[in-house]
Amino acid sequence: MQNRETKKYRVALGFKNEDDGYELLGPQGKSCVKPKAITLIRGTMTKPSGVHVFEGVMDFLSVMEQRKGTGLMNDAIVLNSVSLCRQAKSFMKKYGYGYAYTWLDNDAAGRKAHDDLALFFQSERMTHRPQNNRYESYKDVNDHHMAQIKRTIHELKGE
Repeated sequence: MQNRETKKYRVALGFKNEDDGYELLGPQGKSCVKPKAITLIRGTMTKPSGVHVFEGVMDFLSVMEQRKGTGLMNDAIVLNSVSLCRQAKSFMKKYGYGYAYTWLDNDAAGRKAHDDLALFFQSERMTHRPQNNRYESYKDVNDHHMAQIKRTIHELKGE
């Protein structure tokens, strides 16, 4: 893609969000083509009763890689920023999910988002299943996944 202002080209992987903007991942880092919004990824079930909530797209992609590319049965919402919890809650309320799996970061912002969403899930009578115990000694699920890959590489090399 080309930046209209600088005329420079950039290679990036883009994920369309719910407001027709894009979250971009590339060698230069993360950015977005506005407007910034949540990304919804439909699950394999037609009317799922649950939803996975990811803080970032790399967390979602890490879980997909761990599942060997097998899609989630339930829908997934990628927040793209913890500041978009309100938008995610609005979507979940309209859809009427019965339970939620959260894949949030193990930092202050992730804990704040967790607490905010936990109150929402309670008010909506949704069962909340936090997943960060799976990667509790890492910043996020992506860091955990990358550490697993490094361990596997070292084992294959006999190190």
